[in-house]
Amino acid sequence: MKRCWSSDPDSRPDVNDPGIEDQLKEADEYRRALIENNQSTHSSTYSKAICVSRILDTSELEGQLDEMII
Repeated sequence: MKRCWSSDPDSRPDVNDPGIEDQLKEADEYRRALIENNQSTHSSTYSKAICVSRILDTSELEGQLDEMII
């Protein structure tokens, strides 16, 4: 599975590599088993954590945004 994360695209497996389908099935079965047992691979969250979204004022960046995208 770590080969999939390689920064070099040529060293990543493609869908025709032998064994890749078996590895994906095994990983999916493991994930499903955790879900069925009400477990998670993620760490637990802090019970007092608060997530707040807000609109950011980007008016002062107006001329700079196009340069940043390029």
